[in-house]
Amino acid sequence: MKKKKKILLGILVMMFLSIGSVWQPKAVSAADTIIGDDYPAKWKKYPVNSEIPDSWGMYVRQCTSFVANRLSVANKFNIPRPPGNWNANVWGANARSLGYKVDMNPKRGSVAYWNAKYHVAWVAAVDGNRVLIEEYNYDYNGNYNSRWINKNAVDGYIHFKDIKTENFPLIPNETSIMIKDKATVFYDGTAISSADKMNGYIITGYKDIPEKYGSLRAYTIKGSNKLLYEGDVAIQTSLYPYLKNGTSVVLKKNAALDSDGNAISSEDKNKGYVIENVKDIRKKWDSIRIYKVQGFNRWFYEGDLEVQTSPYKIIPTDTSVQIKESAYFYYGGKDISKEDRDKGLIIENMKYIRKEWDNIRVYKAQGIDQWFYEGDLEIQTSPYPYLKNGTSVVLKENATLDSDGKAISSEDKNKGYVIENVKDIRKKWDSIRIYKVQGFNRWFYEGDLEVQTSPYKIIPTDTSVQIKESAYFYYGGKDISKEDRDKGLIIENMKYIRKEWDNIRVYKAQGIDQWFYEGDLEIQTSPYPYLKNGTSVVLKENATLDSDGKAISSEDKNKGYVIENVKDIRKKWDSIRIYKIQGFNRWFYEGDLEVQTSSYEIIPTNTSVQIKESAYFYYGGKDISKEDREKELMIEDMRYIKKEWNSIRIYKVQESDQWFYESDLLSTPQ
Repeated sequence: MKKKKKILLGILVMMFLSIGSVWQPKAVSAADTIIGDDYPAKWKKYPVNSEIPDSWGMYVRQCTSFVANRLSVANKFNIPRPPGNWNANVWGANARSLGYKVDMNPKRGSVAYWNAKYHVAWVAAVDGNRVLIEEYNYDYNGNYNSRWINKNAVDGYIHFKDIKTENFPLIPNETSIMIKDKATVFYDGTAISSADKMNGYIITGYKDIPEKYGSLRAYTIKGSNKLLYEGDVAIQTSLYPYLKNGTSVVLKKNAALDSDGNAISSEDKNKGYVIENVKDIRKKWDSIRIYKVQGFNRWFYEGDLEVQTSPYKIIPTDTSVQIKESAYFYYGGKDISKEDRDKGLIIENMKYIRKEWDNIRVYKAQGIDQWFYEGDLEIQTSPYPYLKNGTSVVLKENATLDSDGKAISSEDKNKGYVIENVKDIRKKWDSIRIYKVQGFNRWFYEGDLEVQTSPYKIIPTDTSVQIKESAYFYYGGKDISKEDRDKGLIIENMKYIRKEWDNIRVYKAQGIDQWFYEGDLEIQTSPYPYLKNGTSVVLKENATLDSDGKAISSEDKNKGYVIENVKDIRKKWDSIRIYKIQGFNRWFYEGDLEVQTSSYEIIPTNTSVQIKESAYFYYGGKDISKEDREKELMIEDMRYIKKEWNSIRIYKVQESDQWFYESDLLSTPQ
């Protein structure tokens, strides 16, 4: 009923001030388990102190009406209706007279009351000596409020029908759980769907929470940011061990359906599988997990899988193996051929099968279209490193026979070789590979070969080199001639030899019928581009001598030239080439030559031309005559000049003793 606050307002204000902080509202954190303002909207619309009764005869928007409604909704308990007096100051006495427990021990769902203050509130949570309450009209304006109070700040707590809190045991991390059917929301308030209830979950941790829905903990779960109330979860256990990825399994004979409800066939049951992934599910047919297998987009119940083990280790791809003497059949039943027995095999692929004779795996080898049981193969190892194509080798002194049984001679041992190909064989004399060398149709056992290395890099064909000052002999022992020492050499060919003085290669140069040790040659480079025959050049202003030591004159520098030939030389003044020019028996260092280019095409002899209007002078400076301007001219000769007015060529025409700049002539259409 409505409290007589108008009469007692002054007294109550003084009392509130006197008890200080007990009645000061506190901020309620998001972790506190309040239900919130669930007071019916149909009663909120009335003004406070309107004296309109609610369903229990309490005046709307008063503390008593809020608590009566909360007891009905949350506690499933209804206050007796009038004619009893249910003003706030008599709730404690009324409850005792009706036989309900009244004490100073708050519980979630109990009612806190103050006789002198004419006030009641609903207890939302208890935290030691602190009590979280929810109430109405604390502000005298008929509004909702929640706050923490001291446990002893009230006249008592009425236990009409407290909300029971179960004492749930702590669930350890990594425990499998499912969500109970009665669960409705996650800890963050979002709805739990039917699909959520079909999954299984793994506990990863928990946090303590103020009591809510009977729970004092909320659990974190693997793979989700959602938390579950402890009262909403149930532990589920399995008879089956957890299977790691990579475990070999088969389907049990009584397996019927996969997790999608697809039928499991006899063919499915005859296969071997490997676990690829795991998913937790709501317990079904004793299974709390389903597993995905490699190579198939299907999930199987754990109860339908059976682990199979092998005494054999997995053989990695590219491993060299041989077939055991005790082996008889390929996988599938066909007899193993003698040819395959005599081979060395390289593992190419592996697959799992339903166990046969202790085998759960079969292997395919390179170049063979059959599968072998793992128990029929044995790994063969070699003390020798694998040799790549292009590796330089020699035959060891103790080598006797090649792979065909042909004798290895002393001459064979004195040669150098280069690996060209490799073949795997059944182990023989510690060798599991034989190698073919370039230029010979012979295969040698790896144990008979010895790698030889060089501190020198391979010199490509057509590279310019010179002979080092420290070099004395050609390959073979003959003294190197002074003529060859003074030359620049161009590499023409290369071959491998048995190592001598750190050399494993010898080189032949163009135009010389001798071979040079690689260590006696040094590459020479030039800052100048290679000039093709026909290139137009001039001598640089700083050029002084030709290759024969003859002085270069000013007149020489004022001429234009055309490259006719090239010769490689021992490096001199940054030049590794000298060039001969057309019409002169002289050779110039490449560093003394400068290329000159023209935007005009060469005009062939006997071409008809005319002089352009813009032309003024013959080559040499004399004015072009009116007579020549009006003629049609025929090209008779051409020569190169030092570039003038974009011209590097001048032309002589028939019946004239003058030369014309190429830029002053225009071909006449025929």
